Amino acid sequence: MVAVYPERAAEYRMHKDSYAPKEWDAATGATRRLTVLAYFNDWKEGNGGELNIHEAVDDKPSARKFLPVKPTAGSVLLFDSRRVWHAVAPSLKGDRWAATLWVH
Repeated sequence: MVAVYPERAAEYRMHKDSYAPKEWDAATGATRRLTVLAYFNDWKEGNGGELNIHEAVDDKPSARKFLPVKPTAGSVLLFDSRRVWHAVAPSLKGDRWAATLWVH
């Protein structure tokens, strides 16, 4: 999926990319195992659009404890779709372009 978050118009609240209750549960359609995210835009301090990786204990995420990842062109991130709580901060200056691939 290729997505653009327009300047001051979009964000994505805290979520996981898969909510499968078991290791493999095709009945729910939630079979994503890995998320691969690639950034395309040139990013500068103050642009916003960071991916916030939230700290979680026993699958309960903290809204206030997170690691911001800058959406720098050419960067590629990989994370566990079933375990990593994350959010996308609003783009404050310029559009945020990224491609996401989910591995099932």
